[in-house]
Amino acid sequence: MTESGFHLGKYDDKGSPCLSMTLFGMKNVKQGLTCTGLIDTGFSGFIQIPFDIACALGAPLHGIKSFTLANGEPVNMIMALVQSEFAGKKKIGVASISPSDEILVGMEFLRIFSVDLLVSREYVSLLDEKLIKDRIQELEDRPPPDS
Repeated sequence: MTESGFHLGKYDDKGSPCLSMTLFGMKNVKQGLTCTGLIDTGFSGFIQIPFDIACALGAPLHGIKSFTLANGEPVNMIMALVQSEFAGKKKIGVASISPSDEILVGMEFLRIFSVDLLVSREYVSLLDEKLIKDRIQELEDRPPPDS
């Protein structure tokens, strides 16, 4: 759902925050693959996609990068260029290709799409940064209340 810069994510069966997006590669530049990714605030990258999805997209390779997992284990991952559509915008980023079947959405994704993540007990919300900045400016410009 998108309304005036407000985008809803959701919780998956395990209670993890997720968002839906459409991914595009070289093989399907017009018709993408709609999927759901787990929002991982500990992942600094753009997105992590399974190998089979990268192949289906025809995502062009973009090198190999070393990462350190949360448990301290170092890993090397193949990187590929992927276009993602979210919140009515299409952006290109570098995705890491994983043997896992899980899609992860990292902090670079949120930065590239200029959205702030708000997670509550019931909702996963993504707000355009401009909305937040404008609201903060309104509050700062408001005259102080009479004492």
